[in-house]
Amino acid sequence: MEWFLLIYQERTAKKLTEGKFGPRTIMDFRWTVNTGKSMVKSVLVVDDEQNFVNLLDWYLSKRGYEVRTALNGDEALKLVEKDSPDLALLDIRMGPVSGLSLLGEIKQRWPEITVIMMTAYPTNDSRSQAFGRGAFAYFTKPVDLEELLETIHRLE
Repeated sequence: MEWFLLIYQERTAKKLTEGKFGPRTIMDFRWTVNTGKSMVKSVLVVDDEQNFVNLLDWYLSKRGYEVRTALNGDEALKLVEKDSPDLALLDIRMGPVSGLSLLGEIKQRWPEITVIMMTAYPTNDSRSQAFGRGAFAYFTKPVDLEELLETIHRLE
């Protein structure tokens, strides 16, 4: 028997104001469904900073995730077309395709892929655009890796 847990935005807002999530993370749990089964097995990391990509690849691989990496949006789209990941971690500021444009493309073509946005340049505008286009969470760099892992576990 599967148990479904719907976590609504109101509960998340309460947890944020109570400080139950770190200050760098904002999440939107409007329609998160947890069936008790592991939902995230494969992760796509997209960032134009090679060292950061390598760090996330190493960190998530050590924790049992199958990780694919791309240094730009074009590479990312090719990887998603070839092998659709369960989760995509996208940097917002990349060229030639921005992370927000990539988010929109992914959610339009593959709505089942969960997307977490990351940026070193957070703004209210980029945050609202990210959630408006379907992002699950928004992290400010430097990303707290334990907090990122906790967010990924919330998807499982």
